[in-house]
Amino acid sequence: MTTDGLPSNYQQIAVITEGNVVEVIGVSHSLAHAFLNNPTFIHVPPRQNVNPGCKYIDGKFHCPPEKQVFPESELVYKDVIFVAIAAFNEDDIHQTITTCLTMAKEPNKVHFGVVLHYPEKNFPDLSSYPHTTYINIDDEIGLGTGPTRDLAASMLTEEEYYLQIDAHTVFKKDWDVILKAYYKELKKKYEKPIISTYVPFWYRDKVTDEVMVMGGLGLNHNFVPWALQFKADDKGPESNYLLDGVKTPEVLVVSYDNDPYYEHHLTAGHFLFTSSKFLEEVPFDPNITYHEENTTALRAWTRGYRIFSIKEDVLWTREFHHGKDTADSWRSRSDKAGESGKSFRMMIIEGTLHCKKVLTGELLGIWGAPTKELFDEYELASGSNYQQFYDEMDAEVEKDMNKYYAATELYKLEREQNV
Repeated sequence: MTTDGLPSNYQQIAVITEGNVVEVIGVSHSLAHAFLNNPTFIHVPPRQNVNPGCKYIDGKFHCPPEKQVFPESELVYKDVIFVAIAAFNEDDIHQTITTCLTMAKEPNKVHFGVVLHYPEKNFPDLSSYPHTTYINIDDEIGLGTGPTRDLAASMLTEEEYYLQIDAHTVFKKDWDVILKAYYKELKKKYEKPIISTYVPFWYRDKVTDEVMVMGGLGLNHNFVPWALQFKADDKGPESNYLLDGVKTPEVLVVSYDNDPYYEHHLTAGHFLFTSSKFLEEVPFDPNITYHEENTTALRAWTRGYRIFSIKEDVLWTREFHHGKDTADSWRSRSDKAGESGKSFRMMIIEGTLHCKKVLTGELLGIWGAPTKELFDEYELASGSNYQQFYDEMDAEVEKDMNKYYAATELYKLEREQNV
């Protein structure tokens, strides 16, 4: 199935007037949260079809038989994994989908939602892949991770599980049943588990274009997965201050001798597996254009989710710093201006400032922790202190405005907005 426009039915909202349903509309999970702040708009529960003419009484929809239209059996989507992929001028999208299907033990239980962002309109043809929905975008520059991942997630129907990956992934044998087995095991102890971490990488040689694998290992090597930690302070200045403007995650080598999983407090953008209900509770933030890994973790944890790495590695991702970048990647277009007149580089800085407000507890609610108390609990549990990090980064900028690009741009933008 394909669509060139936005899906209209991925989350239903009923418009209520004097207890009567007058209209039913479809919106993204992010917009749904904004609508639901208004009592005129009521979320329609999954697997309940509501139409104009139904009643809304005492918190429940009541529809006469002729108005109740039953969808496909929920069994169609039970145990199915929805794989969300965002691709900007990607060379490896076919490899990603192909290995995802061929290495799955139950490929009939794998569905895809793909955002194909190709400014020159040279869109890959995905029509031959089963259970695949995709959206074509040809904007000049990237939309950012928040809006793009939200579009990919919007194509979810009622699949039970959600898997978020990058468009340059290689899957390992039986990855699907392994993930589901670990998730079900975690569910015995934790109400809302998430499996997420940085995974091993492969890359293309900058000169020969040859496929290279981390550490000279083969893709079939049984790699012991990392967990995640906050990047150490002694590594901060060159990476956090210069490139990111936020204390990004880094790998943590762990042992699985006692348990087949390890709890940590950060998420990876290129590998996140959980129940699809996650998308209703932690919708993608449209204000985040990059570096959503920290904010996603904080927002999820403060809503009851717990984050784990697992003992078995199930996929590898392409890494671009060691190797060759994709042709005409979003990185190569970061200084181009979009329709708004802003460059993607400036959009990243604006998103980084939004991240700061979330990570310091200034912004609470939908895009942050629900309450200050839960924010404080996350900082205590994770050992993080973002306010201290930002204060120290600002102090470094004030010493030398030319040393750290990302930190300096964030510093200037924040003060411009506070004028």
